[in-house]
Amino acid sequence: MLASISRLQHDQNPRVSVPAYLASLPCALLTLDNLETVLNSDSANVENWLGVIAQISHVSLLITMRGSTPPTTVRWTSICRDPLSPLSLSASRETWMDLTSSEDKKLDARLAMLDGLPLAIKLMATLDHAATPSELIEMYNAEKTSLLGIDGDTRLKSLDVSIRLSLNSRTMARNPQAMDVLSMLSLLPTGLLLSSIGDVVPSMDAPRANALVLVKTGLAIREKDRIRCLAPIREFVMRYHPLRPGPLAEGRGYFMRMTDEVEDIGTEKGREVTAHLLTEFSNITSILWNFWGERYQQWMLDVSKESLTRATQRLGDFSQFAFIGDCAELLEYACTQLEREGDQGNAGMCLSLIGEILSNQMEPEEACSQRIGEIFRMQTKYEETIGLLEEARTEFRMIGDRLSIAQCTESIGNIFRMQAKYEEATELLEEARAEFQTIGSHLDIAQCTRSIGDLFRMPGKYEKGTGLLEEARTQFRTIGDRRGVAQCTRSIGEIFFWQGEYEEATGLLEEARAGFRTIGDRVGIAHCAYNIGFVLHQQGKYADAIACLTGARTDFGAVGAHRAATECTETIDNIRSKIARARQQ
Repeated sequence: MLASISRLQHDQNPRVSVPAYLASLPCALLTLDNLETVLNSDSANVENWLGVIAQISHVSLLITMRGSTPPTTVRWTSICRDPLSPLSLSASRETWMDLTSSEDKKLDARLAMLDGLPLAIKLMATLDHAATPSELIEMYNAEKTSLLGIDGDTRLKSLDVSIRLSLNSRTMARNPQAMDVLSMLSLLPTGLLLSSIGDVVPSMDAPRANALVLVKTGLAIREKDRIRCLAPIREFVMRYHPLRPGPLAEGRGYFMRMTDEVEDIGTEKGREVTAHLLTEFSNITSILWNFWGERYQQWMLDVSKESLTRATQRLGDFSQFAFIGDCAELLEYACTQLEREGDQGNAGMCLSLIGEILSNQMEPEEACSQRIGEIFRMQTKYEETIGLLEEARTEFRMIGDRLSIAQCTESIGNIFRMQAKYEEATELLEEARAEFQTIGSHLDIAQCTRSIGDLFRMPGKYEKGTGLLEEARTQFRTIGDRRGVAQCTRSIGEIFFWQGEYEEATGLLEEARAGFRTIGDRVGIAHCAYNIGFVLHQQGKYADAIACLTGARTDFGAVGAHRAATECTETIDNIRSKIARARQQ
């Protein structure tokens, strides 16, 4: 083809005549697209020929190819040695808008599903110019990658064809176990540490080498010390190449065992455990969803079902603790399955966790919103949560589980507290605490005491509130719950602040922040930083206040507490306005 384009004689050897022709030109740029096609058919000769071209000093060579390993016979400039990264969200949006004017509030969600894969973005944007991104999301959820190929059967017009080209390459054929790594990665949204692949699939030979084969063929990307597949490739592989039972069981066991680490939160290992589970949260959730989807099958052993139920509940506990993700949908699905199996106890536990997670997503100030629509929405959410907890309490009464009944009562009391229904909240929390004392559940006693103490953080009741919080803090110390100690210390510090005792408040809040740092509780750290910033603001220490509030804003944003982050910004703006007015006077 090159000889024909260059109008060379057909009886000449193009491997000789093309380099000679290029050498005769003053300068030239030779561009070779989709080079992996010829490399797969005759790698050695193609690489040698490219080496000859590279020796011609006034000829520049530009190639496009799948994968991460360009021909080694050419000395490539440093910018070309690394594979291209997926498009950022902003670049994806620009690409989309260049191809279509279709846009609505779901556009970013649609682009996030395509994970920065240029061909997928192009095919989706040109699929139906009349469809909105919201409509395209519904279509893609139903048909996945097969939707992006209805107008053609070439690699540039069909995503499925493009992916199959890489799957059918010689490199993949020479490394059959790489397919198991790819099928495993299809279940893991955030991919894997390269160093952990052997632990995830211990039966595999040369796991890292097989993983790097995927990078070489363009089926996976490497991000520092991790490897992952882009979302459209994951969808394709899950649909057409599901993981074999052996490696699947190994991978499920590996990620479900991670949830055992939840038991270490609140100990010296808390910071390390929290960081690890935050990194792997999406992967664990995906694995659990996949496993629940097969739970109904007759071959599943009871021990496997028990492990799945326990892992799901522990992930719900972590989601509630770390304010990350939303396990409510997974727990709801699990609850439905458990009820079908007649497992009322675990079904009730899942319902209770859903109620706790929903209540954690509510902030007290939301109930005081000035917007009628917002008030109605939040009240509806409160009532929904209370309904779930009441339902769970009924389930527990049927099986005589006194501890779980009391825990549901406590949760309902805490929701009433957030609704400012203080009398109802106090009554329920006192009822729950009395039951915990009868049972002898010391952690639950301490938590109820702290919640009741928080109810008395108001003018005229500060002394009683401080006494209850001091009592709870002592109980938490006795049982070694450092998070509970830090929470009580923070609440006591807030009482001192409201009483205008700023020095004492700052000392207690700093102590609480140090406690949260020890266990890696970023939400607790952020709340303390916000409170300290407010104290400094009241003391006129504006620069220090802005520094504290800026740190709090960063931490709130990182855990998805956007309302709190916005409050930090507003307080910072108020301080800066106050400074500006003072300078003008």
